[in-house]
Amino acid sequence: MPQATRGRKQTQNTRSRRKPQVPQPATQAPNVIIPSDHIHRAKELEFERGKLQEQVTQNRNMLRMLDANHALLDDEQDWLDAFYAEKRKGKPRSTEEIDETKKVRKEAREEIAKERGEAAPEGENEE
Repeated sequence: MPQATRGRKQTQNTRSRRKPQVPQPATQAPNVIIPSDHIHRAKELEFERGKLQEQVTQNRNMLRMLDANHALLDDEQDWLDAFYAEKRKGKPRSTEEIDETKKVRKEAREEIAKERGEAAPEGENEE
């Protein structure tokens, strides 16, 4: 039976230019991987990472200001210099400085994990 579409009749020999709609199941099986969900989650995580990075920058700036105003104790200054090592333009940090930063950051993650009763996350890109 022919069906009318926008002013012209569609006959059995006329092909529709639209792709047929594939019916979607009402609910997904629990083990089905949905790429669009992972893409959206990646975008959410990137957004959250950006907000967290702003907080880290603000905190680092506050600590540097306190250090500049001699408001930190000697051991706090040493910790700050290792944890938020200042990078010098054009001069790479030594292996010892990089290793010290990694060590201090790992200790910080482990300390907070213990306080919270959680497992410490592994750190990446700690330079």
